[in-house]
Amino acid sequence: MGFKEITFTDTAAKTGDPNTAAIEAHDASGLKVEGNHFINVGIGVALHGNSNGNLVSGNSFEHIWSSAIALTPGTSGNQISNNVIDRSNEAFVQHGSISMEESARNQIDHNTITNVPRFGIAEINYDPGNPSGGNTIEYNDIRHSGQETPDVGAIYLFSADDSGAAGDIIRYNHIVDTGGLNTKDGGFAENWSSGIYLDNMASNAQIYGNFIQGTTFSGILIHGGSNNQIHDNTLLDNGKYGISTIVADDHPITGNQTYQNFIEVSGRR
Repeated sequence: MGFKEITFTDTAAKTGDPNTAAIEAHDASGLKVEGNHFINVGIGVALHGNSNGNLVSGNSFEHIWSSAIALTPGTSGNQISNNVIDRSNEAFVQHGSISMEESARNQIDHNTITNVPRFGIAEINYDPGNPSGGNTIEYNDIRHSGQETPDVGAIYLFSADDSGAAGDIIRYNHIVDTGGLNTKDGGFAENWSSGIYLDNMASNAQIYGNFIQGTTFSGILIHGGSNNQIHDNTLLDNGKYGISTIVADDHPITGNQTYQNFIEVSGRR
């Protein structure tokens, strides 16, 4: 079964959660969503339940209210490739343009994501009872993320109470201008943004071969995570640090390895 070369337009979303989508599939396998155009819809494509082995490829998404593509808890083994996403999350900024929540072993590659208010690609893990992580995020081009929110990453992983989530492979992504916007008395102020942000003990990742330029805080930020390997990345013109490690709630940090990265820090932000 598949959807191919169809235009979807002017649907609605009541909330920012992935429950109102132009294409919504539950427990699907072998579904192909290819070459479609989504404009002014609540969510473009949402996969739910035990959906696995599905392909979302070659689609264009413009002016999406929430996420362009959402993989919800229980999904696994899906491929999200070669999509072009511009101005997603226009009404509901809290999710990633491509959003994975308690989702495992997905392939996220060769997507172009531009002009989004928060995360380009986000993975949220919080329940040790659900298989999650082990995703491959590679060859994506993310430009002008974080345009409306602070404390943000173009590629963002969050592990909360699920520090045992399988580690991701994050490689060969091109990230430019991660934004990071906050307010203060008298107007706007830039705030933390990173190219790749491993938050709240996200661990066991392999991060290599990425190009990251123009963050307000760091090229790569590890917040409480352990056993991450970070190597052979090019990190240019980032605000304060090329790579930063910060303790989270006094949680011990061990086993991170950082080597053979090229780093240039602007120090201007």
